[in-house]
Amino acid sequence: MPKEFLDCIAALKREGKGGSAYAICTAKYKERHGGKTPQEDEAKHTIDITVSSLEGVKQVEIKPIDESKGVWGVFDGEEIKQYRFSILNPAEWNYETIANFIQSRKAGIVLQSILSCRLGEPFGIKQADYLPSDIMADLTKVDSDPFFVPIEVKCGLGSRKQFFDENFFKKAGPKFETTSFMLNHSDLTEYGKAIPIGSIVKYAGADASQAKFIAYVSGSEGTLRQKIRESQALKQFGFVKKVSIEGIPFDSDYTVDKETGIKHFHDLTMPTGISIVIKEGLKGSQIAEK
Repeated sequence: MPKEFLDCIAALKREGKGGSAYAICTAKYKERHGGKTPQEDEAKHTIDITVSSLEGVKQVEIKPIDESKGVWGVFDGEEIKQYRFSILNPAEWNYETIANFIQSRKAGIVLQSILSCRLGEPFGIKQADYLPSDIMADLTKVDSDPFFVPIEVKCGLGSRKQFFDENFFKKAGPKFETTSFMLNHSDLTEYGKAIPIGSIVKYAGADASQAKFIAYVSGSEGTLRQKIRESQALKQFGFVKKVSIEGIPFDSDYTVDKETGIKHFHDLTMPTGISIVIKEGLKGSQIAEK
């Protein structure tokens, strides 16, 4: 918590006003900081992990657990409801070290549960559900803060007279799981000019307008990860965002309209991945904004 807020509480406790110190100091802090609470300012530089339901809780107390390491607890009486870790603390907390800390306190929470608490999870799917639990656990051993990106692939007419609708994605979409996430298209049977940068780990469903996927970007792609973050923040001005699906179709995967020559796909026998490209095949297909 901000030092100003903590000093205020400490001073009131010395004056014997401990019971109302939290409310008084919060009000004073808001007056000095344009209505922002100390929690709002602190949240910019903290990771909060919920370990017990907050349902029915009317009042909590935030107390230090290990102030030297930047660890605080949100308590309901004697029961801890949340842990708060300062990422500016010299302890340099990440999700793996947080998991170890909480497990050492016998809080009854595993790494996968911690990952599911992360904010900003796209499409309403918890990050812990992106991968099987054993694979997620193995991944976090080599990449303590795995980077996942949401992908939206639009339904409609592609650049080579291929037509993909909702029913196509509902049937073929799950087949993209375990395929490559790439920079540039491959030569289908070989990588060609494509650079493998990760994996498609989750098909997240489809509707009449688009299909949704989640991709993992390798920890070795630190610069690309940052470019993707910047592009998501830039929204329509983003420079790393357009994507295109690829695969090897069989004749049985589509029917051809004799008048227009359009291939109406109902399946894809061999999806090979999704690529970041300069021009997308299905207009509007992109890494989703956050």
